[in-house]
Amino acid sequence: MSRPPAAWRRVLGWVLPPEDRDVLLDELDRLYLRRASADGEKSASRWYRSEVLHLARTGPAERLRGGFARTLGTCGEALRQFRFAVRGLRRAPGFASVAILTLGLGIGATAVIVGIVDRALLRPLPYPESDRLVVVLDGWFTSLGSLEILKREMKTVERMGGAQNAFGMTLETDDRPAERVSVASVSPEYLQALRLAPAHGRLFVPEEAAPGQGAVVLLGDSFWRSRFGGAVDVVGRPLVLDGEAYEIVGVLPPGFDLPSAHNDLWRPAVVDESNPGVLWGAGNHSVLARLVEGATPEAVRQEVLRVQDLVREANPLWTPNPGHWNEARVTPL
Repeated sequence: MSRPPAAWRRVLGWVLPPEDRDVLLDELDRLYLRRASADGEKSASRWYRSEVLHLARTGPAERLRGGFARTLGTCGEALRQFRFAVRGLRRAPGFASVAILTLGLGIGATAVIVGIVDRALLRPLPYPESDRLVVVLDGWFTSLGSLEILKREMKTVERMGGAQNAFGMTLETDDRPAERVSVASVSPEYLQALRLAPAHGRLFVPEEAAPGQGAVVLLGDSFWRSRFGGAVDVVGRPLVLDGEAYEIVGVLPPGFDLPSAHNDLWRPAVVDESNPGVLWGAGNHSVLARLVEGATPEAVRQEVLRVQDLVREANPLWTPNPGHWNEARVTPL
């Protein structure tokens, strides 16, 4: 069994207090391995990422509050020590130069680390009002049938959609040999929740999630440039994937990588009520939502807990255990 994602583990090492770092890292490694064994490495990796984000947001604040209280109690002593240090540095200018240089290097290294964390965790996402975007059932995946019930019952979100990680399909063309491409499946509401603006053309519309209406695709920016040379008139052209004809309706903006990176194409997730195997059997969809004004992630989580029994009763293929979503979280995207 593999270890947790190395990049997120390094970030976790930066934000944990030194006195507890080794113990907490070992404990999270153990929990990761247990989740990976039970639910698969993809699910475990999503859970581990959410834990890192949670600790990165709350850990420094808690340490700051505790440190501030202690600082107030020792402020007078610190001032006396500072005066003593200044007098000592005046008497030893050579030592003072080395000390200042060491402080400068330490501050520079800290600035680099803060810059990395800012880019990885803190910088706003490139979507309008991104602070209202949340991952529902973070660390878990679910079926389109479950998603339809959540969309119908929940009042704390204004848009909610699901996405299936990319899978391989065969692209057939007259002018080139057949090639494998990476195709993600998303419900139209997933892109609407992001308020994503296409670079060309349009996004999916809700009607294209109906059976027989989903023969449309969106191109990723890199694929559009490499396969079509960045041609603006690509919208409306046909594509053949696994022997079926699709129409290109739009091109997504550069850098868009949801639900996972390295996607070439996106197609609508089709909701077919007459096919329980597809509707309930493919329980590998991640869920993203946009909060209504004033709602909180915790309010969404409470609604999920309220709705989960409806999902249990509606599933015709198998009955989840009571409280099967109790440990799932709702976290900012």
